[in-house]
Amino acid sequence: MINPEDFPKHNKRVKTAECFKVLENGKIRYYEPIKPATSEGPSVGARLVKEVDKHGNVRSWYETIDRETGKPRQIRVEQEKENGLKVKKHYLKEPNTGQLTEAWLSIYDVESKTWVKARYDKALCKFVKETIK
Repeated sequence: MINPEDFPKHNKRVKTAECFKVLENGKIRYYEPIKPATSEGPSVGARLVKEVDKHGNVRSWYETIDRETGKPRQIRVEQEKENGLKVKKHYLKEPNTGQLTEAWLSIYDVESKTWVKARYDKALCKFVKETIK
């Protein structure tokens, strides 16, 4: 059972969430309704997920949902940086096993108005950048 004193915004969050889950560590994870994909592809759409602890700290990310399995396929965490860069961290999972298959960064430079993609190249032991149009 959820103590309203520990999670004062719980009733408000439940109204917009499709469902929620109480985790073993005491945090609550709220899942927004899935927004359908705008084109055919491996995912049916995406949803916003918010995780809240007893101190009111919130982490949020977007998950794309795999068309075949109904499980999260790609997770994107968005963060703002102080130096004018907007950074999105992407994690691609194998839907059947949940294993991480790929990770990369998308960085938006406000001054040049371009996205840069950076993937870790194991052979070169460094991030390799490419411009995203």
